[in-house]
Amino acid sequence: MEARPHIIVVEDSPSQRQMLVDYLDRQELRVTGVENGASLRRLADRELPALVLLDVGLPDEDGFSLARYLREKSARIWIMMVTAATDPVDRVVGLETGADDYVAKPYDPRELLARIKSGLRRATGQGAVHVKAAGRVRLSGCVLDLDRRVLIREGDVEETLSASEFDLLKVFAENPNRPLTRE
Repeated sequence: MEARPHIIVVEDSPSQRQMLVDYLDRQELRVTGVENGASLRRLADRELPALVLLDVGLPDEDGFSLARYLREKSARIWIMMVTAATDPVDRVVGLETGADDYVAKPYDPRELLARIKSGLRRATGQGAVHVKAAGRVRLSGCVLDLDRRVLIREGDVEETLSASEFDLLKVFAENPNRPLTRE
């Protein structure tokens, strides 16, 4: 049995942190709450989380630098800023420093849960198509023939692909609806 993905809640307010941890725990999610950047770094060094809910205004380090730190560790961690900062500039900076989503407080717990589940699907690849070594994969109106390494467009028009084009399409087919890096 595969372990449940790990979520870290980084929130300096003990009551808000505990409320969020308890709520996510009731949803049968594996969650740990920490109060500052140093605790996040220690925990992330021991076990890479699938998703981090990150407050911007922490006592020891701002959430933007922590988002950069997490993004340098892995492109697969889903980083969600959850903060009272509602200025559009803060949102832009958060997204530019590595956050995948940005939620302003106060938030609806059901919406936050839906965003978390969506982020976990992307971070863990749940729902991804697993491409077999041989066969065909449908890609947005086309079919990728894995045996012959060609793309078949509508009307059975075959397009020969270069090795890099084929490899890239195969990676996209293996990771639908998931952000990918150049790695």
